[in-house]
Amino acid sequence: MLKITASNTYGQSLQVTQNSLFRVTAEGLNPPSGTVFTADLATKDGSIYNAAKVNNRNVVLNIWPVGRNVEACRLELYKVFKVSKFIRLHIESGSRDCEIDGYIEDMTSDFDSMAQQLQISIICPDPFLTAKTATSAAVTTANDPVTVANAGDFETGAVFEITATGACNGILIENSTRAESFGIDVDMAAGDKLTLNTKRGEKSLILTRAGEDPVNILNLMEQDSEWPLLQPGNNAILFDAVEGGANATMTVTFSALYGGI
Repeated sequence: MLKITASNTYGQSLQVTQNSLFRVTAEGLNPPSGTVFTADLATKDGSIYNAAKVNNRNVVLNIWPVGRNVEACRLELYKVFKVSKFIRLHIESGSRDCEIDGYIEDMTSDFDSMAQQLQISIICPDPFLTAKTATSAAVTTANDPVTVANAGDFETGAVFEITATGACNGILIENSTRAESFGIDVDMAAGDKLTLNTKRGEKSLILTRAGEDPVNILNLMEQDSEWPLLQPGNNAILFDAVEGGANATMTVTFSALYGGI
């Protein structure tokens, strides 16, 4: 049975389903729609494909208060669901445990109905359901690929963190399954950490030296580098260095992305 818990930025949360106060149905937890962009050609039948994207997700909660005090049930919802404000839905099904962030678009109520119903519309700009628990994998030897399995439905970004145990330079991070590699012209010493984040909307390249504040070193990215992603299924992930590859290790951390429940 589906379990949905809502939390807002004020630390208020409410378990909406499996709650004796409400009867709930949820819409918009299936894969979201997409938009395909094409162009017509005067000399060709049909059209040609240009690009495509996944649209925003619209989650709609239909809620019927069933407690003895209908007004009190409705006010409990008002505390957590605030129009135009951020909301996070934690969704648990038989096989998936995930979250999605959105904003309350609308909250309507039929006060005159015998069985009073509330409807809450939530717009999710990032349409993917994200696994609540992140997955991590260790790559302990330079130029020795490790298989990283992405159990999600879509490709996803990841955080690649390289820790130096000694001097090394000219770092390369690669997903050979996708032929994507990212080179960094950097010198590292023992205790340094290099963090490459390839997640959508969070891309960054940070160097943290012992006892110093993190520094943005995106200017040290090698020309023709590609931000490595993890495709659904197995990915062969490796790191290497021009010098001192034996003096480093890497961890890969990511959250699977799902299309629906």
